[in-house]
Amino acid sequence: MGKRSRDYHEILIEDLKEPAEAAAYLEVALEEGSNEEFLLALRNVAELSILVLMPHATTLDCGLLGTMKS
Repeated sequence: MGKRSRDYHEILIEDLKEPAEAAAYLEVALEEGSNEEFLLALRNVAELSILVLMPHATTLDCGLLGTMKS
């Protein structure tokens, strides 16, 4: 079997891990794109943020989460 090729979205998310890249990506989308294109760019950056934060969220104390909800 050959090596699996990565799709555009996977490569984009990898590139956006660098904060300067994410900021530039959003700036270009805002300046050159439509509202829909900017919202898609914002979604991509938000998705990356969730992926980065998710491992840390699983280590939170459940008691702490309970106090945060109230």
